[in-house]
Amino acid sequence: MKPPNSKLCSIVSSRFEMSASTETSDKKVNANPTQASTNIPYQRAIYSRRQAEQYSKNCHKQQITSLCMSTSKSIEISIFLYVKEVVQLRPSPRSFLLKHCHLHNGILQLQIVQRIITHDKNGAGWSSLLANCKTISTLEVFRKNVTHYNQYPPQTTKIYSYFECRGGKFEDVCFFGLQYVLKRWMVGCVVNHQMIDEAKEFYKKHFTGLDVFNENGWRYIVDYHKGRLPLRIKAVPEGSIIPYKNVLFTVENTDPKVAWLTNWFETLLLQVWYPITVCTSSRYHKILIAKYLEMTSDSSDSLPYKLHDFGYRGSSSVESAAIGDAAHLVNFYGTDTVAGIRLCSKYYGCSMAGVSIPAAEHSTITSWKRENEVEAYRHLLQQYPNGLVSVVSDSYDLYSCVEKIWGHELKELVMQRKHHGCVIIRPDSGDPAEVTVKVLEILAKHYPCRMNSKGYKMLPDYLRVIQADGVSYESMGNVLEAMKLAGWSAENVYFGTGGSLLQRVHRDTLKCAFKCSFVIVDGEERPVFKQPITDRAKTSKKGRLCLNYSKDGHYETVELGRGDQQMAYERFLQTCRRGHNKLRCSISRKDYPFPPLEEPDLEEKFVSGHGPGGQNVNKRQNCVFLRHVPTGLSVKVHEDRLLQRNRIIARVRLQEKLDQLLNGENSFLALKAKELKQKSLKAQWKRRKGREMKRLAKERQQQMLLAGEPSAVDNLTNDQQPDDHLD
Repeated sequence: MKPPNSKLCSIVSSRFEMSASTETSDKKVNANPTQASTNIPYQRAIYSRRQAEQYSKNCHKQQITSLCMSTSKSIEISIFLYVKEVVQLRPSPRSFLLKHCHLHNGILQLQIVQRIITHDKNGAGWSSLLANCKTISTLEVFRKNVTHYNQYPPQTTKIYSYFECRGGKFEDVCFFGLQYVLKRWMVGCVVNHQMIDEAKEFYKKHFTGLDVFNENGWRYIVDYHKGRLPLRIKAVPEGSIIPYKNVLFTVENTDPKVAWLTNWFETLLLQVWYPITVCTSSRYHKILIAKYLEMTSDSSDSLPYKLHDFGYRGSSSVESAAIGDAAHLVNFYGTDTVAGIRLCSKYYGCSMAGVSIPAAEHSTITSWKRENEVEAYRHLLQQYPNGLVSVVSDSYDLYSCVEKIWGHELKELVMQRKHHGCVIIRPDSGDPAEVTVKVLEILAKHYPCRMNSKGYKMLPDYLRVIQADGVSYESMGNVLEAMKLAGWSAENVYFGTGGSLLQRVHRDTLKCAFKCSFVIVDGEERPVFKQPITDRAKTSKKGRLCLNYSKDGHYETVELGRGDQQMAYERFLQTCRRGHNKLRCSISRKDYPFPPLEEPDLEEKFVSGHGPGGQNVNKRQNCVFLRHVPTGLSVKVHEDRLLQRNRIIARVRLQEKLDQLLNGENSFLALKAKELKQKSLKAQWKRRKGREMKRLAKERQQQMLLAGEPSAVDNLTNDQQPDDHLD
């Protein structure tokens, strides 16, 4: 079966680790609510204290998100939820787009793609999907966990929790949606003193006068961490297919003073059940269609378009429609839920994840009146003379419409699309299996059908049927089986689904759970778990967890292990190597997201050069002096006789310098140096291993000689002796 939607899949990660730096400034910052609410852009950066202080002289403070490379065996990708300091290059808001990679062998490989969006002017968090929607404060979302901070044992310094799917109607799950949740709610500066004041007042009213809100803990985060969350979140790659009862992501605090923060976000992080469930369901719809295409069709090229999402109007909200459709688009291209496409663009960097076609609805047909039904269809085909067009045909009498209108009156108009597209007839009532087969049989009377190589009937390429009434996983199977029994190929039909895909799900569909498995109390490491005698299926895992991928192709969650440093490591390294892109540890200048240089921020001068080349070179003012005004960084370039070439080189070098200032050890040059060092160490290790193997082989040969055993060379010589003797 072909991999899922490669457009969207180019958006999701090979392996990413949400991590937080544990280094903090020795000097607390004066967290002014008015200052924190400044409308400022995000930038990709990590600061040392000295760099932050130097840079903040000329620039405002701002939030950031950072992409950094891990040098571990797992080849991880990290998003830092907590950073020391950030700066703004210009006072105007902007967004920053990180590059993405590709899907290979059905596994979504994240380099991580991010659309970093500015806070709103009140500093209340990420701007929402729609411009007119307001973002809810982080402190006002998770009421269930508000009173837990003082229920843990005294001196608790670490809380480690995990997320898993414990079972359901399918065999495994397709992991998707965590990146959206993190970028929507948790990345960057998510809290300030003004929010804390509002939350304190709110919770006092909510708990009828009780002072239960952890004001001191949140003010510590604002003062010491500048409003960023000291959390580390590690996850398997989005798009991975993982069996039930395996860890999918883990969460832990990185500051021992805020151990309670881990499970504060349980409510929010657990909401990934929805995209995971929809993505898994959509994937199994695709598997079902692929199964029947394999049995009855010569081609599976149409598979990515076979299931169309019509669920926007049946969703509970715009946001739920967007999340659900984005999960569906991991597997298919077809959708009418525009909110999902916008979400993929904003949070996953995929500009157009789904496509659609012109389509009629009942109002555009019935408004012509019943006696003019044929004119309504004719008008539609004339408005869209080329390409695909879908026509709902059951406004009055479906079978009469197919027989008389599509079979006679408009037959020639339909056949004119032989080289220009396809008419897709949509029945929208009745029993899906019975109606679909009957429509196909009527069309077969009036249009030239053919038999494919597997012996199943095919409509001409310019004519198809779409069934979108009450389609679910079960009813889709009934339709496909009925078509097969009637001798029709599955290639003749498309499906549309609405409420069933996006709304007929809940958290227990896959039995999703978020549980604590490990704590540190007063220096003592404690594996923790629950084991209710009334339901053993709800027994949770204990200790730090590790997801291993065995050589025989099975996943296994190791409890009480070494942690999750090896989560799903081996398979994804190999998958990455098969792709068009190199491993992420092989840094490409083309793919690296350098901080942008804005021309108004640059001060450029052309001066006379120096060095070899004679007067023809040095007396001409083709040496470029380029200065970045906000930071004071400057470069001087005189490497070419062409002025324009020197200007280009100067900008490249200034960008590298700015990247070094902003990102330090995670800058392009630093990562490149690490990569070269790793390659050098690996080459040295291979040489040492080769020498060691030779030494061991030589020692073994000497031992065999001393013991009187024939060596391999002696065996070869003895084998040749009879022939030599005959000669």
